[in-house]
Amino acid sequence: MDIFNEKDYICKFFYCKYDYAHTSDYIQRISADMYRKELKIEILNKTGSVIDVFGYKLSQKMDKLLPLIKWEDFEKARDISGWNLDNNGYRDGWWYEFVCMNESGNPLIRNYLDVTFEEQKSPAYEKLLSWVIRECSEKKEIKKYNLIW
Repeated sequence: MDIFNEKDYICKFFYCKYDYAHTSDYIQRISADMYRKELKIEILNKTGSVIDVFGYKLSQKMDKLLPLIKWEDFEKARDISGWNLDNNGYRDGWWYEFVCMNESGNPLIRNYLDVTFEEQKSPAYEKLLSWVIRECSEKKEIKKYNLIW
């Protein structure tokens, strides 16, 4: 088991969905704090008001999560658009903004998730989002929102 080190791993990350095509009645914001080992998914209505919040403890999932939050993997995609990588196409009318930080002294990293990838070619921010969706979208209570991830 790896030990969480705030200089080698992401300490906090945030995804915010933007839905310009109105593909869903709801959108989501995802935020995580690795110091507290907590993840939160907020469900918002079309006006941007928070209508529900789901919290997750990550303590039991850290073994699977740590390989996905290595700072060096995110640093490789700093200032690189998904359009410049080998991608499958674009998310039509909706996308995510991703922000992460650690305690390395480097500035935060921001990426825009507006294209899709084959799993083996996905950059770190896409792999992390896929993990969050797999691990956290199965609650019966969250399924009632019929989110488009």
